Amino acid sequence: MSWRGNLPAACWNAHEASAIIPVEAESTSDAIFLATHSTIPITQRDQVGNAHGGAVVDEQALLRAVQEQPADQPIIPILGKSGTGKSHLVRWLRTHLEEKESTRLIFVPKHRMSLRGILELILEHATGERADELRAKVSTAVDAAADEKTAQLKLRNALAVNIETRGQRTDGSPEEIELRSYLASPAGLPALFGDDVFRGRLLDQNGPIARLVREKLSGKGDEDKEDAFGFTAADLNLSVDDVNRAGQAAREVAGALTSELSFRELAARMINEQLGPSVSEVFGVGGDDLKQILTDVRVELDKQGLELLVLIEDFSIFQGIQGGLIDAITLISTESQRLCPMRVVMAVTTGYFVNQMPETVYTRTYRVFDLELPDGMDASFEPSGFAARYLNAVRVGATALETAHAHGDELTNACEQCP
Repeated sequence: MSWRGNLPAACWNAHEASAIIPVEAESTSDAIFLATHSTIPITQRDQVGNAHGGAVVDEQALLRAVQEQPADQPIIPILGKSGTGKSHLVRWLRTHLEEKESTRLIFVPKHRMSLRGILELILEHATGERADELRAKVSTAVDAAADEKTAQLKLRNALAVNIETRGQRTDGSPEEIELRSYLASPAGLPALFGDDVFRGRLLDQNGPIARLVREKLSGKGDEDKEDAFGFTAADLNLSVDDVNRAGQAAREVAGALTSELSFRELAARMINEQLGPSVSEVFGVGGDDLKQILTDVRVELDKQGLELLVLIEDFSIFQGIQGGLIDAITLISTESQRLCPMRVVMAVTTGYFVNQMPETVYTRTYRVFDLELPDGMDASFEPSGFAARYLNAVRVGATALETAHAHGDELTNACEQCP
């Protein structure tokens, strides 16, 4: 006789395991999500510029911050590295926010949300003739670029043209101004973008152009990273063999990029600066359209005496149109254009928030919630408690969890049924 006595070999149904423990927690129902949720230690800071210190709190502090958030500080970022649970925290917040007749909520999930899907999601809250015109524009524009390969080629060409026509700057150090002038010239990055050797690197399935096009047409998949798609210095680090095989027009700039890291970093930054306008040209809609849609929604909600709350599971899905979102968030109501209050909670990687957000975002931020704890402080993580929630949920079963959640009942402990 085994230590189990007369108990069955397993006290759960194997089929329940795949329903309760999927690859992505965000793909589960709210009932399963809440039954398996573990408290997350978070660093709360009141100042954006202060990257050190702060109070260690839990998710309830985030909920209180959203409830107390003033209209003139509409932004609450949830920071952290990729895979640290930022999107999970946004979803937890959504399930715990009290529904109010005075608040219109827009929840933007991270997965399978295409460019068209984002705009149509927001347009659901817009009415009137202009909203209908924007719906038609979004539908026809994105459908026209629905062929992935064609969109990749168009994006490559648009980047080359925009770099050449818009890449130069008059601000910065004399050295940077000179380097920008060279990289934006026909002999610089535009020549590289038109080269057959570099073409393969540009259009590689795992490269930034293919990834960005795929996301705009189909949304992010489970396998995609949280980091905003963009060029890095590594994308421009050609081998000596690649430089030798490059065409005459591109050989000089290819060699210069290979020899100097700082040069590649500047080139990557210049390419990323043109992603927004290039996405708009290729897909027919862009940041300006998003700003217009959100502005129209805010005007309409103001007439109804309502406010707008937007929860974003992953800010990087707005890559290429993020400028329009930021402009719409930070737009202030005036006598000539009355706008409803708009608050935004967004999950965003720390590097992107610190290095790429405009100054207006920092000045309009209410609280920062960072999943990286202060130096010298360890998270009080209990693996046994974390695993126990999943194991109990598997034993209880998805159907029973859904029923309990629908009725507002407390989660039962399946082990109490054992003799």
